[in-house]
Amino acid sequence: MMWQHLRHMHINKELWSLPKGIKIAGLIALIYSLGWGIADPFFNLYLKDILGSYSSVGLVIGILSFVAIILHIPLGNFMDKISTRKILKIIFILYLPFSFLLLFLGELSFVLPSFTILLLFIAFRSYHAFISSSLWLSLSVYVRSHSPKGKTSESIALYNLIHSSAYMIGPLIGGLIMVKYGYSVFYTVSVFAFLALLSCFLLPNQIKRKNLKEGVKELAKDGFFLPEIKEYFKHKKLIRFSLIPMGFYFVSTSIGMLLALFAKTLGANFLQIGLIYALFHIPILFQGIFSVVGDKQGKLNTLSTGVFIGLIVLVTMFFIKDITYLFITSIFLSITFASIIPNIEGKVTQLLPKMHLGENTGVYVASNHFGAALGPILSGVLADYLGLNYVFLLCAFIFLLILIYIKNFKSRYYPKSNVVTLVTTP
Repeated sequence: MMWQHLRHMHINKELWSLPKGIKIAGLIALIYSLGWGIADPFFNLYLKDILGSYSSVGLVIGILSFVAIILHIPLGNFMDKISTRKILKIIFILYLPFSFLLLFLGELSFVLPSFTILLLFIAFRSYHAFISSSLWLSLSVYVRSHSPKGKTSESIALYNLIHSSAYMIGPLIGGLIMVKYGYSVFYTVSVFAFLALLSCFLLPNQIKRKNLKEGVKELAKDGFFLPEIKEYFKHKKLIRFSLIPMGFYFVSTSIGMLLALFAKTLGANFLQIGLIYALFHIPILFQGIFSVVGDKQGKLNTLSTGVFIGLIVLVTMFFIKDITYLFITSIFLSITFASIIPNIEGKVTQLLPKMHLGENTGVYVASNHFGAALGPILSGVLADYLGLNYVFLLCAFIFLLILIYIKNFKSRYYPKSNVVTLVTTP
């Protein structure tokens, strides 16, 4: 029945008929993501070469999300007061020294004690957390606020589709650069941040909002955290549902940290690592399909299927001893992620109240960052003690918990949908 629906859906037409602002927000994210997509597959290898242990790598990866937990709540409120276009310009200006600072830390590792270097990397990731949290939150608020009614999943899927395509091209370019220039590949982040800064001028003007100084004053007057948390906790169904994306981002960030490191233990070279990341991101192209399926068949039904298949793939990955099988299974895992992400975000967009959208989005994203922080940290410790492949089992266990929780959530809020599985749950 699902595929009968698909035959009659004009998916591309539906996606590309969405507002211009959503497309341009995707373009800005695309340009930035291309720079980061070139560098990203090799960031964890760089950390491992400098810091030595998987635990230290996991801590540095996870600290970004822990800092983001604190930042997202006041930042979300701030987004409701200041023009998104103005915020994006400031963010990309702050991104310009990123590459130089990162490579400078590598030089310092030759002359400073390892613990000092770890602390410096934590400080660097705190700076990174501020600018990346501001970037993705502001873009997320912009896309959600411009989503036409009844097109929530499609709007998010189009935005994700546009910018995520960078991660299909970037890793291959990055692999080629790594072969010839090594970790100088990180310069691409600052270069493409500058190009994204120029693209911000194309973003359509929003309703007139306060200037930066007035926004900061009002934020301080409102309180930086308490009003947002109080507002968020009024929405019980949203709070309960947010445990699902929290678990998902635990898994996705753990896998993001793991892939390059695990591939290296299997003997992969830089080009092969780049290829793994490129293949891993190709199924993102299917997000548009899965988002429409989710709107037609029920987001929770589509979500459950994706999590179940992902669980099986993760258990299979535990037994991998050959790079070829890592290529294959990573593609299948990515397909499950492509089915999960738009339906999680589409469901959240339905549950988020339109009033105070920025601050509620901020608290929601902060909760996701808790999972994204905990995943790499626990995975790093587990990898040091038992081995990298055991991280796949940990992620499979988290997916099992999510699957059980989705069933309980459906029973609580959509009891009729459990009678016949094909009945749509919104």
